Amino acid sequence: MVKCFTNKVVFQDKNTLELDRFVRIKEYNVQDVRRGETFVADCNFAWSLWMNQTDGFLLLGGGTAGEKQMGIPLTVKDGLPMLFPGAPLPAMIQPDFNGYPYSEVTGIDGSFVVSYTWPFSWIPQETVIHVIAERTSDGLKWRVVPRDEPTIPDGPHAGGWKLTARSNGEAWGVELTRGTKP
Repeated sequence: MVKCFTNKVVFQDKNTLELDRFVRIKEYNVQDVRRGETFVADCNFAWSLWMNQTDGFLLLGGGTAGEKQMGIPLTVKDGLPMLFPGAPLPAMIQPDFNGYPYSEVTGIDGSFVVSYTWPFSWIPQETVIHVIAERTSDGLKWRVVPRDEPTIPDGPHAGGWKLTARSNGEAWGVELTRGTKP
């Protein structure tokens, strides 16, 4: 079984969404794989950010107009974003993208968690594959990194913000740390 987790997404090199196993993006099974064989990884680690001068939202994935999607609504107060008061988090959002510019993704950090058992053994094993994507002139370029390598750095806080979402499987919380006005 393969589980896909987004660890962190940085938008426009300044705004950061950090997820601590807040949501499992996808879970799927692959056929039996022998030592040295490969399988296709099918994970979409991306979130998207859509903001204007008064409000905006983070969406799981790229976003499809008119369809309900999991997201985090934001409002802007005194030029700085904050969590939308009273909105459930995460919320089901039916976005209308008119008037909401897209914020380019400049970095993604994700993990594939591969669970398996060996023949004649019923003790489950787990391997974590840590991947990072960084923006280059050719687009996002992915690479596999050592499992213990730290996640990508946050975007600078001057004029930016960091939203951190954590879950322990039963309860979760969201914290927004706002930077200073540019």
